[in-house]
Amino acid sequence: MPDPLIQAVFASKVLSKICYSSPAWRGFGSVKDFDRLNAFIRKAKKFNLCSSETPAIEEIFDKADENLFKSIINDKQHVLHHLLPPKSSHHYSLRPRSHNFVLPHKQSALPERNFFCRMLYKHSY
Repeated sequence: MPDPLIQAVFASKVLSKICYSSPAWRGFGSVKDFDRLNAFIRKAKKFNLCSSETPAIEEIFDKADENLFKSIINDKQHVLHHLLPPKSSHHYSLRPRSHNFVLPHKQSALPERNFFCRMLYKHSY
């Protein structure tokens, strides 16, 4: 099989399986977990299973997080939309941000690993 076809199969089967639920578990992964995944990507590049332009696993996960968060915010019928916090209502002018939801309070390390908490704080600055 030619290299471009092998790379297409690798991207559609292997990378999609890794990225499928990454927004849910990414906050709970350790540095060691991400090092292993990056080593897997490097080996796949070495054996020409994926393109040399394939980004690091963190960039792939960032893109998956962004896509999911945008689809949740923009679609009120999305199955996860009800999990968003209420919208903030204030009558003064603030700098623009990508969402107008109330930011949850960070009381421990566990909630900040949650997908919604990570994304809401990421887009608040």
